[in-house]
Amino acid sequence: MRVQIPSTAPSKIGFMELNKLEKKQKYQREWIKTRRQEWVEENGPCKHCGTWDKLEVDHIKPELKSMHTASIWSRTAEVRKKELSNCQVLCKSCHLKKTLAERPKPQHGSVTMYDDYKCRCDLCKQAKSKYQMKIRNPKKYKELYGNE
Repeated sequence: MRVQIPSTAPSKIGFMELNKLEKKQKYQREWIKTRRQEWVEENGPCKHCGTWDKLEVDHIKPELKSMHTASIWSRTAEVRKKELSNCQVLCKSCHLKKTLAERPKPQHGSVTMYDDYKCRCDLCKQAKSKYQMKIRNPKKYKELYGNE
């Protein structure tokens, strides 16, 4: 009597379905890329410096942003038009500068000011010291500061 061991390899039908899926995904990536590129070319160059290098899509007013720029291109024309009305083309460098300028600067007396901005005022040094104590010696921290 022969024992038949079930095959772990997908059937021909499985391969065909996988191939269709891969082709569909490749097609979708291509038309999304084309759609984005056409919009960038129509609205370029960079609004700040005028270059055509490394262009990106930026939300002019980030607080009105309803979706990430990567997901805009697969949406309907109506949704895309609404979202893109709050967008502009910036080069990578200008986009980064704008984004960093829009972020609120942390207040003195924070670990972020100490670590990221290298501030060494008394408030920032205290905040860093307090944070380190909380991590290294939680018992002592709780005695001194309670459940802060």
